[in-house]
Amino acid sequence: MNKRTRPTLSRVVVWSGTFCVILVSGLVDIYPSFLLAQEKGGIGELDTQKEKAAVSKAGLTSWKLARGDRSSQGVSQAVLGENLKLLWKVRFKESLFEATPIVAKGRLYLPDLDNKMICLDAKTGETIWEKEYELGFNGSVSFYNDHLYIGDIDGKFLCIEAKEGEIVWQFQTDGEIAGGANFYKESVLFCSQDSLVYALSATDGKLLWKYETGDQIQSTPTIVGKDVIVTGCDGKLHILGIETGQPTVEAITYKSPTGVTPAVYGDFAYFGTEEGEFVALDIKTGKKVWDFVDPQFGQPIRSSASVTEKSVFYGGHDKRIRALDRITGKERWQYVAKQSFDASPILCGDYLYIGGNRGRLLKLHRQTGKKEWEYQANGDIPGSVAIIQSFDDKTQQQSENLGSRKGTGQDVKENQRNNKAQGGFLFLATTRGEVHCLESIAKETVAKD
Repeated sequence: MNKRTRPTLSRVVVWSGTFCVILVSGLVDIYPSFLLAQEKGGIGELDTQKEKAAVSKAGLTSWKLARGDRSSQGVSQAVLGENLKLLWKVRFKESLFEATPIVAKGRLYLPDLDNKMICLDAKTGETIWEKEYELGFNGSVSFYNDHLYIGDIDGKFLCIEAKEGEIVWQFQTDGEIAGGANFYKESVLFCSQDSLVYALSATDGKLLWKYETGDQIQSTPTIVGKDVIVTGCDGKLHILGIETGQPTVEAITYKSPTGVTPAVYGDFAYFGTEEGEFVALDIKTGKKVWDFVDPQFGQPIRSSASVTEKSVFYGGHDKRIRALDRITGKERWQYVAKQSFDASPILCGDYLYIGGNRGRLLKLHRQTGKKEWEYQANGDIPGSVAIIQSFDDKTQQQSENLGSRKGTGQDVKENQRNNKAQGGFLFLATTRGEVHCLESIAKETVAKD
């Protein structure tokens, strides 16, 4: 089989302890669970200046990981103007995109649900290359050292040369790979629905270690310092040493399965679950800090969070976007929408950007939740947006020494001062095969549709 039957975005995960059942547009896949399945000091400390810089530079001239940086904080360092206008739009009629666009070195990379990967000129939308592979992709691609890394629906993990799309090496697992890859030095890490976390050599694909959890994993591993943080359908948060693959803290239990990638800030990991519980877990002590459940609207949360020093933001199937106090879990505000949210928000400056299941891109103020602007695309927007400041590598180099372990403090303000009035670009993809690039513009030049 070269192509997968195209699903809709409707997905249900049913947890029974023995099986995790995933329903996708009427298709039922039943997998036995044994087959699927940064404050100073402490576990969150980054150990080199290079690693600190890597946290703070997401969104300057590149967006190499779906959640922006290795700690999955969902924050862009770019500065966008008050308004955005369409710079270019392209459509691939046979494609259905669920992934987040990845932007690096002036190129945009995007996989589809069938068996295709596209590479576009990020400035113009012109196609540079378009390749077909054996099977389709559910997760987003990741960019590292001029190579692309991604897993397919049959469990094959690929390293692809970014220049022309040729496969460099591949590694076979025993379950679908739905999440993205993350990196530490010369290692690439990812998870599979065979219940395993894998660490491979990014150069040649050699297995460095693997760790078995209790059930399938659909998320991307988050990396903080020398630790890997992983969620999954076994209802446990796993904290592993990145060089050994062995637990450094006893796994922390939560109430129900999740496919959400954890966002880490300081010593706390933040994510939601299929039963509508949003939790903060201390990855240093192994304890739950707080949880938030709306008793009236508790529905699945499949949106990875954006997190800052004071707040954590996420969307849900209850048609709400919420901001919670990062330390206490108290609700700061909620925005009620007309559609549910599978997409994950990205915070840029004072605003939160999140796509919805009816093609609406929303811009909300981070302090109040007030809607400032919206944009309509064709199809659903299930992935995150990607936001960068410019295509100039000099901007990226100027940020190397501005990194902080927290990733959202003074370094953001400094980057905003340095980059003000230098542009700003937002990229999104839809289930109708569309890719959009929106350009930041001054308020007085807004063109009405």
